Amino acid sequence: MPAAGSEGEEGPTGEQPGPSPGPPKLCGYLQKLSGKGPLRGFRSRWFVFDPRRCYLYYFKGPQEPLPLGHLDIASACFSYHQPEAGAGDEPVAFEVHGPGGAVTVLKVQYSRRNCV
Repeated sequence: MPAAGSEGEEGPTGEQPGPSPGPPKLCGYLQKLSGKGPLRGFRSRWFVFDPRRCYLYYFKGPQEPLPLGHLDIASACFSYHQPEAGAGDEPVAFEVHGPGGAVTVLKVQYSRRNCV
């Protein structure tokens, strides 16, 4: 069985991957840690939550028709990383611990000071 977030994966009923039809309720940009070795870094991705499947799909941008992958957050655990005191404008980061031990690190693109 392919790992969560793998590309080109079909749903259990043979449906194409992607969020459910209809307007997305929760969506926006987050930075996702990806790559290996010296190429490892945060990449800006457009995330869309699908409440029917409890998936968090991610795309290169909001106009992309097919997702790059997804995170199954139905049984995931989340860890919050608060920036150190005096760290300046370091963005807030969190980890998504998915089934099978997969860990995805995400962070917001702006500092908390920019929030209203």
